[in-house]
Amino acid sequence: MFQIIKFNFYVSIITFTFILGYCYASYSYNICDKSLLKGSLNSVNISNCDPDLTDKCIFKKGQNVTITVSFTSHETVDYLKVKIYGIIMGLPIPWPVFPDDACMRGIQCPIANNSVNTFNLSMPVSTTYPSIPVNVRLRLEDRLRNPYLCVQFPAKLES
Repeated sequence: MFQIIKFNFYVSIITFTFILGYCYASYSYNICDKSLLKGSLNSVNISNCDPDLTDKCIFKKGQNVTITVSFTSHETVDYLKVKIYGIIMGLPIPWPVFPDDACMRGIQCPIANNSVNTFNLSMPVSTTYPSIPVNVRLRLEDRLRNPYLCVQFPAKLES
């Protein structure tokens, strides 16, 4: 009997901690691969997503999501490739982007050193995707696959 009460107590504490953490979690953008980057993030804007109102961006299945990233370059580069991943349970799952040439998405290439650039990506959220929380990683890579810019943010896929 004592062990059942003890077990229920621990489950209650863990549940309360989870709910408290969820309710007060702040929505944030994380810079990934920070020590390797050749650009610095100025701002991130995601359509229909207000970080003051939610801890995750809601991606509606069957609709497009637009991501706009402003960054300052720290190295001249002639080409950047767009890579998007959905991080699910720690595993990066590629999110298809066509075309994947960042120079076709608002960036003037070649990118000059110390220039401010704006990258725009509108991508569909397939109705076949499961309705789950996911961390979205947007990465711009040079020709050698080195990260030029990388940002990650929480999202949730919903019908």
